[in-house]
Amino acid sequence: MLRRVALMCAIGSTALFAESLAFGQDVLHTLDTSWGVSPSDIRIAVQFDTTSPPPQKSVFFFDHPTLDAAAPVQSLDRGFEVYGIDSESDYETAAADVTSDQAVNRCLPVYIVLHDSSEFRVTDLVDVRFEDGLSEDSAIALLAAHGLVLTDTNAFSHNLWEAALEDSIKISPLSRANALHLEDAVVWAAPAIYVRTILHSQVTDPYFPNQYYLEHTGQFGGVPDTDLDADSAWLFTLCDSSLRVAVIDDGFESNHPDLAESRLVNPFDFYDMGPDPTPGSPKDNHGMACAGILAASHNDSGIAGVFGSCELVPIRKPFGTITDLKLSRTADAIRYAWEQGARVISCSWGYGTTIEYSVITEAIQQVSDVCEGGSEDASVVVFSVGNEGSVVTFPASLDETIGVGGVSKQNVPWWWSNTGPAVDVVATTGPLAEWVGDTLVPMGDIWTVDRVGDLGWNPLVTWEPLENHDYTARFGGTSAACPQVAGLIALVAAKRPDLMDDCRPVDVMRDILCQSAEYFSEDYEPQEVGCGHANAFRALLAVGRGEVSNDGVYNDLDAIMIINQAFRGAGPQGLHPGHADMNCDGVINVLDVVRIVNIAFRSGAYPDPCFRYDGYTTETQ
Repeated sequence: MLRRVALMCAIGSTALFAESLAFGQDVLHTLDTSWGVSPSDIRIAVQFDTTSPPPQKSVFFFDHPTLDAAAPVQSLDRGFEVYGIDSESDYETAAADVTSDQAVNRCLPVYIVLHDSSEFRVTDLVDVRFEDGLSEDSAIALLAAHGLVLTDTNAFSHNLWEAALEDSIKISPLSRANALHLEDAVVWAAPAIYVRTILHSQVTDPYFPNQYYLEHTGQFGGVPDTDLDADSAWLFTLCDSSLRVAVIDDGFESNHPDLAESRLVNPFDFYDMGPDPTPGSPKDNHGMACAGILAASHNDSGIAGVFGSCELVPIRKPFGTITDLKLSRTADAIRYAWEQGARVISCSWGYGTTIEYSVITEAIQQVSDVCEGGSEDASVVVFSVGNEGSVVTFPASLDETIGVGGVSKQNVPWWWSNTGPAVDVVATTGPLAEWVGDTLVPMGDIWTVDRVGDLGWNPLVTWEPLENHDYTARFGGTSAACPQVAGLIALVAAKRPDLMDDCRPVDVMRDILCQSAEYFSEDYEPQEVGCGHANAFRALLAVGRGEVSNDGVYNDLDAIMIINQAFRGAGPQGLHPGHADMNCDGVINVLDVVRIVNIAFRSGAYPDPCFRYDGYTTETQ
């Protein structure tokens, strides 16, 4: 369903105007932020002349081969329809072609936000809020000066007006809105924006139902709910929706539709020592697969990552070469990720030994532990424990890292996962795939991102109906478990950034992971599964205590909701019956009200994580 909305939210991330200029693209102004945007080359908005009947679709497509006749056509207001653009064309070519038709009044772009590849649509309308006290005549005159005509006022919001482009103006309303936005008499102005409304519990990426490791309903067999509970964790609003993470692996492509280039920050290749981390071999697919699990966008395309809006620092390190043997390169890669501001570093690799190599150990200690007078923020470094069915190897064996093992979808320890006291938690994964000579023997069943086109896993390894070779259904091992947990830690850090202020946040996050994990049967040894199965919803619930309005901040609204629950007979507030229990004592009363008032109005300390509640329902004790 499409719904027209005025895009006014000031989001916790920043999209700089300078970034837009660097790309030579347009800018969308919101209340406190400016976002770089670009016309989509796969869709175009067409406004027909409403004084005459629209042309027949078959004739219209025949006359305009720049359009994709196979793509669905969607109607908007004011005579606009959205068409697909043919794959051999682009927006400029399609617009020039279609506007030559006498039945067409104007063509406008469908816009892509560079920050996260989200899409929005415009017509010829502009929403504008004028300053209080501006007379109607002055407002109408100001609109006219920008080629706009008043069409409506808003009965629910004072001085919020809607205006349309004069018919002689055929350009996008974005430029007129941006000029109006800068006027002294204007609070804000933006094109009237059309975006799809998505329920917070709904994920529309088409391959998400196959990602059993994020939400397991029994698909592909196994025990339901043997998963990360990511879909439930996504109900929580984050305070820092673009927290920065790094993936150090065998290479990354910048043109994948699920890993938007605008989200890739300061990529680097420590093999060729340059800014382009593109994989060197057609078989180098590991890094893209790991990055997809952690960070693939929630964008109606492909898969869904654990943290689909984070900023990603892609770092390529050498594997299987003489350069790889020079461990200082890998140490430099770890330090580089930290220096770029990555609060979480995901590494799905190791060295097949328990020996602690000093140069690597020192780098990990430097970035994860700043207790010795360090001035920089520390990072949490996450490693997979290995797939040899033996002991946990270096560097996952270090106390300064989070070691992630595997569990099968049958809810039993994954038989190839290394074991030992260094296993902190496990995440759901599938078997491995291996190269035998020049042939890849498929064994994995984890769906994730692949290299674009026929590079990487595909087309040799695929499942029907997986016809899109930008993705694979055959990843696996503890390599797939590690980015799940790294993404979970990043979600926690984005919900409660203050938890990362500790000089050694790896210990804080390890405690949260362990206490929020789902426990296994006593038949399993802790050295096999660590604290248990990592659970994103429980972790977010534990650290989100008291932020019941779910708007990303502790404020007066939270206080009102908790007061209503404590004194006025209101039902349970928030995403869980115990969400309002600020002091974690099992009841909602005046003590909880005092705590939230201190936070909302007196800059009091945020509540400590609370692990009293294990799921959606609980008994109050």
